[in-house]
Order: sequence, then structure tokens, then C-alpha cells
Amino acid sequence: MGAIINGDFEVSNSSLSLIIADDHPLMRAGIKEVLSADRLYNLTAVAQTGAECIEIIQRLRPDLALVDINISKPGAADILRELKANRWQTRICFLTEDQIPPDVLEAAKDGAAVFVNERFPEDLRDRLREIATELVSRPSPTPNRSATIRAAISPRTAAKRHLTFRQNQIATMLKIGSSNREIARVLGVSEGTIKVHLHRIYQRIGVSNRTQLAAQ
Repeated sequence: MGAIINGDFEVSNSSLSLIIADDHPLMRAGIKEVLSADRLYNLTAVAQTGAECIEIIQRLRPDLALVDINISKPGAADILRELKANRWQTRICFLTEDQIPPDVLEAAKDGAAVFVNERFPEDLRDRLREIATELVSRPSPTPNRSATIRAAISPRTAAKRHLTFRQNQIATMLKIGSSNREIARVLGVSEGTIKVHLHRIYQRIGVSNRTQLAAQ
């Protein structure tokens, strides 16, 4: 089955258009459940391959795209390169597992994408609201639309990028000198999961490495 446009996955009639690129039906259903609690998004299409994702972005120019990090035909890094080559403004949010492929990290090093571990739905909700805040700061030909989005975003989210409880745990342990392996052992997760969290912490706080984070 090909891409689904305005199909069974529609969430709301809100202001931010969003697409999903994932070939797992259960994952798509889980994302829908996460988004259904927030009236900020309008899920307009679903892609099951990288090629469908690129075609939908080119045709619909959605505000946001949630993309499985393991999507294929083509892969996540190629989607980012296509996005940047065409200067499309769609914001990419990759749903990750414990590891982020090096070629994707390289393609995203200029901030072209953000990463959210798919096992932490509360992080996905928080991150999407932060992206919404970034989007409304762009010049817009439709000021009423921006006003609608701002009204839907909580003042706390718009004012500051807060860390989640788990991210605060990791940042605190890092500041007292704990290694990734030690943090992973204490929290009962893999070192790869800690690396994903640290990448997101760096993005939220605006630093590039653990030394800068420890100095905050």
C-alpha cells in the first residue's frame, strides 16, 4: 500500500501540518495516540518508504515530518540531503532506537533534524511542542495562523526549553563526573540510550559537548 493522504490517521483540524514516515502499523498507531492528546497538529499524510516521504514533502510541504530512523528506499540521511538540496522548510524529527546511524548524524550536524527515542512518548510530545515554538518564530505570510499556534503552546514551553526528568538525571550525573557506562548502569538502560539522551540535552541547552554541559 502506498502513501495515505488525509486517511484514517487524521488527528485534528489544528494549525500545524504533520506527516509520518514509518512502515510499522503499530508504531503509526502509537504516534497517533500520542498526538491525539494535543490539538496542535493536523496529521495529513503517512508514508511507508523514504521515496514516499520525499514525494509527500515536495507536494504538501508540511510543517513537520516524523520519520523512522530506519526507514529505507531511500534512508534517513538521503531524505535530509534531499530536503536541504531543495531548501524545503519542513522540520524533520527522527524517531530513534538506541543508536543513531553515523551517516544520519553527519547529515544532521547543522541542526537539520532532531532526534527522539521512540520508547519515550512524553519526550516526543515535548519535542514537537518545542519545534512548534521554533516554527512560529519564522516570518509567516499568515499571521493569524501563527497566533493560533502560539495560543496552543503552553507559556512554559515557549519561554524555555526544559529538560525532562530523565534528562535532568543524566545531566546531574554527568556533572559529577559519571561516565556514560556508569549512568547507563544506574538507570538500567544501554549506553546507546544515554548517548541519544545526551544529544537531545545538548540541543535543548545549546551546547556541543559534555564539557560545556558540565560548565552550565
